[in-house]
This record gives sequence, C-alpha cells and structure tokens, in this order.
Amino acid sequence: MTSTPEKPSQSRLRLLTLNFCQSTSLQALRAKMQEYLENGTQLGWLIDPKNKRVDIYRPGQAVEVLDHPIALSGDPILPGFTLVLKRVWA
Repeated sequence: MTSTPEKPSQSRLRLLTLNFCQSTSLQALRAKMQEYLENGTQLGWLIDPKNKRVDIYRPGQAVEVLDHPIALSGDPILPGFTLVLKRVWA
C-alpha cells in the first residue's frame, strides 16, 4: 500500500491558525476554531486584542486561556517560532 504525499499548502494549514477577533463575534470564531481542529489543525490561537486574551486550541485538550501574555510559543508544532504580542496589544 502506498500513500500519496500531502501538498505543502495542506500541511501548513494544519500547523497554525491565527484569528484576530475585531469585527467577528467571539462566539463565531470559537466555533470556527473547533471546526479547524476537527479538520486537522494542530494548534490554534484565538487572539482577542481588545481584552488582551488568547485562547489556545489543541486537538484532544481543553482550551487554554491566557490573559495578557507577552508572547506565544509555536512549539512543538512550529519549533522555535514565537509570536511576540507587544504590537497586537498596543
């Protein structure tokens, strides 16, 4: 049995999802994040700049909520990647 390699764009979509909730309702974005997880996303960050809050989504785990984090680490999905939130909170 042989497997077909995934297209690079499909692999990247499963690694990281960022949503900035400014004009869309937070409830709608949370539902969208669950949909992304169901479709293979391995790490999702729902960033709420107004309230300086981040919800972190990972498959099979409860949503982790961070209040006013300084940075977000992409490890282990994106080793070495860090998103500094200083400009997002400004």
